Amino acid sequence: MTPWPQPKSSPVTAGPLSSGRPCGACHRPSLTSPPPLFSRLQGSLVISDTKDFQHIVRVYNTNVDGKEKVMYGLTKIRGVGRRFSAQVCRAAEIDMAKRAGELTSAELDRICAVVASPLEYNIPKYFLNSQRDWTEGGFQQLTTGAIDGDMRNTMERLKKNRIHRGIRHFWGLKVRGQHTCTTGRGGAAFRMSKNNMSRN
Repeated sequence: MTPWPQPKSSPVTAGPLSSGRPCGACHRPSLTSPPPLFSRLQGSLVISDTKDFQHIVRVYNTNVDGKEKVMYGLTKIRGVGRRFSAQVCRAAEIDMAKRAGELTSAELDRICAVVASPLEYNIPKYFLNSQRDWTEGGFQQLTTGAIDGDMRNTMERLKKNRIHRGIRHFWGLKVRGQHTCTTGRGGAAFRMSKNNMSRN
């Protein structure tokens, strides 16, 4: 190993900072000693094969940053959190130390298969975000556009059946028991009532 290069200024003179040992007064390393190796390499991303590395990975109509680790990169998908992402990586046998850009097409297919049908890969039911569906009573994991569709169907069902929650949503009022006398005056319901009062 080559020695650490010395500064090109004046030659090193005798003194507490000239030796390679720490100064006795302040216990700091000398100015001529090299910095520790880990401080220069800590947190760096080394890409071994740049040809196969993808900086943007497309999964479930979502752009995933290839520089992030797989577990945290999958959380960019709507409907996939950190705990469910960890379960998906374990079920698909993906090394969670890998970056998302290092995944092969076969590994991406396994991840998509696990997210589409998690119960077949022994992921517990309490990890899923759609439990006991009101139509079939099944358990499934909703992602991306399916979340909006399920929310829309639920709201229409509540309004159609004249359920209390649906009526409150239809009126634009608070649903979960909050006070409405002195708060929430900027919503659509307040504007409608104000217009009705002005007409009268």
